[in-house]
Amino acid sequence: MIVDSDEHDEYGHITENLDIRTSMVNKRLARRKLLDKEGIEPTLWPNKNFKTLLLCWGSTLPIVQESLTMLACDDVSMLHFAQVWPLPQNLKDRLTQAEKLICLEGNATGQFAAIVKQQTGVDIQEKILKYNGLQFTVEEVTVSLRKILG
Repeated sequence: MIVDSDEHDEYGHITENLDIRTSMVNKRLARRKLLDKEGIEPTLWPNKNFKTLLLCWGSTLPIVQESLTMLACDDVSMLHFAQVWPLPQNLKDRLTQAEKLICLEGNATGQFAAIVKQQTGVDIQEKILKYNGLQFTVEEVTVSLRKILG
């Protein structure tokens, strides 16, 4: 395998040609526009009337749903992302509806919350992070949410 910082052409061959570089960057930017159009919208659950919004993504969906069902807090909803990039254009509007934001992530640094802040300017006040390599359990999520919600 060969790695360098040069561009590749449409066939994957390394090149330093500036015109090909511009062409390939334009091609990637066009893909981004397509992703923006065809991106998967996050799912809001269980209701649109909430004071607290919990952001999560990927395989955490059923765990968070079960935890929220156990807590039975009518004013807490989850915004689940099946696709974390690109973020939806209307995300800031959704986030600013909440009085409190929580992000649940399987990493030590809150990467998704940082991306959300970078892209929307909205800071997520609370984070539930797990980074021991195991998936969250319903019990862990429920206990963490109880602590945050008071």
